[in-house]
Amino acid sequence: MYISTCHYTSASTELNKFIDIAKVLDGAIIEIAGNTDPNPNSDPLDEYNTKLSLQRAEAVKNYFIMNGISADRIVVVGNGSSNPIVENDTEEHRAMNRRTDVSFKIVE
Repeated sequence: MYISTCHYTSASTELNKFIDIAKVLDGAIIEIAGNTDPNPNSDPLDEYNTKLSLQRAEAVKNYFIMNGISADRIVVVGNGSSNPIVENDTEEHRAMNRRTDVSFKIVE
């Protein structure tokens, strides 16, 4: 799932869909992975991006908790820029790489 952090209204709409799914899949673990676009000139070791991506994932986690999802079910990951979904060759593509991915893992 692609969520643009610039568009809070559409992001909250999408996150609310995931919250509805989380409520149905009550026993599922929820992984929230923050991602960024690479900045090889200003952040060659990806340290800033890793921190930023973790903060992005934590913000989504907090939104889930505020909407009734137990913190015990949520795992956050900061991928930095290591997991792009498209080439980083245009501003539009860089924006697509700045996202948060939400996945559900059923534990039996």
